[in-house]
Amino acid sequence: MTHFFDDLARFYDLDHAFVREDVEMYRQFAAQAGSPILELGCGTGRIALPLARDGHEVAAVDISPAMLAALRAKLSQEPPEVSARVQVIQADMRRLALGREFALALCPLNTFLHMTTQADQLAALGSAFRHLAPGGRLVVDVASPLALLLIPAGETLSLQGELRDAATGRTVQKFTSMRFDHARQMQYLTLIYDEVGADGAVRRSTLHTELRYVFRFEMQLLLERVGFAVEAVYGSTDLEPYDALSEKMIFVARR
Repeated sequence: MTHFFDDLARFYDLDHAFVREDVEMYRQFAAQAGSPILELGCGTGRIALPLARDGHEVAAVDISPAMLAALRAKLSQEPPEVSARVQVIQADMRRLALGREFALALCPLNTFLHMTTQADQLAALGSAFRHLAPGGRLVVDVASPLALLLIPAGETLSLQGELRDAATGRTVQKFTSMRFDHARQMQYLTLIYDEVGADGAVRRSTLHTELRYVFRFEMQLLLERVGFAVEAVYGSTDLEPYDALSEKMIFVARR
């Protein structure tokens, strides 16, 4: 798992430059809860940095040294009062032991789907539960599985688009290959990034990972199994009710 995220770190910010619709949602949850905040799977700081700029203390946890190196580089460019609010922690969220409690825990943008066994799922949720203060909330954002069931089980390859880095001038073409085993609720994902040099030469990076999708009441049962009470299930970052056409499932659970 670590190798995938380390390899992805080179492309993560470029690939997620326009993924902003959930940031305001997490800012709202943070404003309600206050500090400190625990982010599980922080990546390069896409969520942690806006929260820190809002004045929140954030423990930013990720398993990938490369992702966290990118986050530290960003923090070095922030005002000292902002960077001081972010504690960067390399750890596996299944085995987290920070010795402190938080008002809010976040697991954004399908991070939880990288837990590919029931034991992993329960371990990750149990870690979140143990690190929340009584009454603290966990927010988990995962893809709704209903649309995935319509995708054929065979492998598909598609061009996702061309990414341009204005700072460096590099151009990257992104391809995605997906294969599903619906009986096991597994998605086998390959990300292909073709970097086009100034001389036209192409450097290809191929990344592989596995994800296990979850259904609404399966996820609710997992949360309840470790002690959470599910308060709400939303279908979008605008906090619309979840329904069969929703692309997301956003669970809000309270300790």
